[in-house]
Amino acid sequence: MDAYFDLSGQNVSKPEINPGRLVDVPSSRFLRPWNARLRFFDGPRLARIRNAMTAAATSEAVFHLWWHPHNFGVNLVENIALLREILEHFRKLHSEYGMMSSAMAEWASALALCFCTRAIGFQPFWPIF
Repeated sequence: MDAYFDLSGQNVSKPEINPGRLVDVPSSRFLRPWNARLRFFDGPRLARIRNAMTAAATSEAVFHLWWHPHNFGVNLVENIALLREILEHFRKLHSEYGMMSSAMAEWASALALCFCTRAIGFQPFWPIF
């Protein structure tokens, strides 16, 4: 239900640097594949994702959208249409607020760099990339 209606908040974060540990970038939203039985909730689901993305962009936080590409193989047209809507909103947020997209490996590298530069006394601005 939380995928469709706000039960747990925006779920945006600012990842912490934990030397010598795995980088934890908490998930904000799992992009569930399209389901014909739940199609009436597609509007609220998309609005929930967009609202959380906007919250992250306006507060320099992270919105971590994740999904399994193999889940999109069935109902491909509907799944790609939803993803296109999300990417269009991202393009708007990128243009207006400088929101950036990155892979998990990029986060790990950037946070490791941030930790190393802080260790020698250099304080980079957040976000680091």
